[in-house]
Amino acid sequence: MIDRTHWAKMPVVVAILGFLLCLVVSGACKPTDPLDFAYTTGLGPAEWVTLHYHDMQIIGTLHGRYTVRQWVPTWHAFALTDNKYTVYKWTGAADDPVQVLSLSGENKHHLWSVFNIDPSGSRLAAVDQEGIYLADIASGKMLASVDLREIKRQTGRMLQGGVSIEGVAWSPDGSRVAASFPDGKRYDNTSGQRLSVTVILEVASKKISILGPGAPVAWINDKEVLCREDRFKDENYRAVVHSLGGGSRYSSDWYPDVCWDGTHVLYAETGKLTVAMSDLKTVVSTLSVPKYNPREVFRDVSSIVGVPPVADRH
Repeated sequence: MIDRTHWAKMPVVVAILGFLLCLVVSGACKPTDPLDFAYTTGLGPAEWVTLHYHDMQIIGTLHGRYTVRQWVPTWHAFALTDNKYTVYKWTGAADDPVQVLSLSGENKHHLWSVFNIDPSGSRLAAVDQEGIYLADIASGKMLASVDLREIKRQTGRMLQGGVSIEGVAWSPDGSRVAASFPDGKRYDNTSGQRLSVTVILEVASKKISILGPGAPVAWINDKEVLCREDRFKDENYRAVVHSLGGGSRYSSDWYPDVCWDGTHVLYAETGKLTVAMSDLKTVVSTLSVPKYNPREVFRDVSSIVGVPPVADRH
């Protein structure tokens, strides 16, 4: 008699063996979709370039003192800043110029260098040493703000403005904003710099709560935020995912930068990208990053942004 239970298990066994064979032969299985990402780096003291890669090939370059901040799916473009008061849009194509998105007027005194565009592409959230700000992109009108004094009052923490890394990120449904500030009670043992802590802003109620250490990079779903923790002695970071319901998981190593492409966590290292799953430990692949210019060193990444696979960009 044929043991149908035995044969029913065969596809699972074959799949597992195939996965293990892939690990043995290549060291890791490659992502099913080609990686798409952009990063800003320096070629010299006053020369910056932003590079757009697809399948590890450069498909777009942008010269100038811009820093890439995120991919905005509804724009089909990257959002950049010049570290002054302006937000820019760039498609990432080789010959496309940047477009200026003016956010002047009443917001001119705010530094929009640390910002994030909401999923609709219509609102901007920014963070600086004075608080969190929400603005309408089309008009430049301020929609809401929560100053640092109120954030400290609600959280009961001695949060401060300062030089610690800052980050801000909208939740996928646009109802929350994650933002970070230096924590007056947490210091780096080597440098003495204050370490960052991430808070969650409920947009409708303006309620603030503490999430956990680090600065937000991106929400990986409605309940989890990918953050990066600083190590000032060598300017490296480790990835951490905090859950709104409590609990955190950490990467085992430290990297010059960390980003999220909608499916994978990308760890930027000298001349390569390590691609991991959202558990932060399962490595999918390690890929070499070709140089754009002999003077350009991938180690000197100032900002890296992942782009979701084509099917997930809309």
